Amino acid sequence: MIFCNILITINMSNDYKNLLQELQKHNEKATVSLYIPSANTFVNFKPLSVKQQTSIITGVMNSHQDKNAYAYQNILDDIILKNCESEQSDQILAIDRASILVQLRLLTIGENMEIEGVEYNLKKHVDEFTQTVSDVRTQEQTLEYEGINVDCSPPTLKHEYNVNVEVPQVFKNTTDKESVSNIFLIELTKYVDRVSFSDNQIEFGELTLRQKIQICEMLPMVLSQKIVEYIEQIREYETPHVKLVQGDKTIELPIDSQLFN
Repeated sequence: MIFCNILITINMSNDYKNLLQELQKHNEKATVSLYIPSANTFVNFKPLSVKQQTSIITGVMNSHQDKNAYAYQNILDDIILKNCESEQSDQILAIDRASILVQLRLLTIGENMEIEGVEYNLKKHVDEFTQTVSDVRTQEQTLEYEGINVDCSPPTLKHEYNVNVEVPQVFKNTTDKESVSNIFLIELTKYVDRVSFSDNQIEFGELTLRQKIQICEMLPMVLSQKIVEYIEQIREYETPHVKLVQGDKTIELPIDSQLFN
């Protein structure tokens, strides 16, 4: 009897291991094709796992505990970058984030989504993504004021993620009221490639976040306002993917845990 029980235990252990191995193989092969607006092309991604979906839903609570305003966004960006199977993951822009998350939500949970008691169809909304050709990659600009030149470009998702990961090393708390000015400076740095003045030219890619912030703090207010206007112009490329129109209603899709609830 004891021998039989041992055999049953061994068989159950083997079945358990085999099941895990088969699931692992399935996850490695499974892919979904997502449209990347900034590249005007489809790229293969791994679908969301249950573990990833759970981290998306619970991530908001963790961000408050960490006192890091970027903690939740880091979770989303990390999932996108890890799930992208193409070498183009380095080329995905930050403004592609919303489009990718909406598509993952559609494929994970389904095409119907209820917001404030009204049901919306995500599939119809996602099908319209390819109808507008984006020229955001050509929107590099050199902003000038009193001999100071600032070269700007739309940041990649990977670049923005790397900046956000570095934030706690510079600011211990970015969730309180006093952090608004700090977040403003952090956002400025993401869109700046280089700053030139007199005989000096500084490449932002060679600086730490703290150094970038110090330079942005020293820029004339007129020039920083020009950078803000540039940022707003770039972020407008995200609007078609978060604004859902259905009949006479237009709503903005929540690009957070609500999207996956």
